[in-house]
Amino acid sequence: MKGRIRRFETTSEYYKDVRKKLIEKLGGKCIKCGFSDHRALQFDHVNGKGYGNAYKEHRTFLRSYKVVKDAIRNNTGEFQLLCANCNWIKRVENKEYGTTSKGMSSFLNNISV
Repeated sequence: MKGRIRRFETTSEYYKDVRKKLIEKLGGKCIKCGFSDHRALQFDHVNGKGYGNAYKEHRTFLRSYKVVKDAIRNNTGEFQLLCANCNWIKRVENKEYGTTSKGMSSFLNNISV
């Protein structure tokens, strides 16, 4: 792993490269609206399990990206690519509040859709 990171000037550049490759493997655009600016694209659990849970479980972005990468490699269909707007709309519509703070959960529960 360290050998791969050394190709890049910083670890941050390595994470950006990994993220870019994963975005490309998932089609490079939001599956709902077609938005393609990588800065606003997010990896979304299709079943609403929450990427935040993967981050909490693995503690680093690299390991969280590994979860996404393994799911893509194994063709599990567990992840999809959504823009930030479509991802939040999905979270509100499906009441996927598990990875937000308690105050935000309360706020979102009072939004009528």
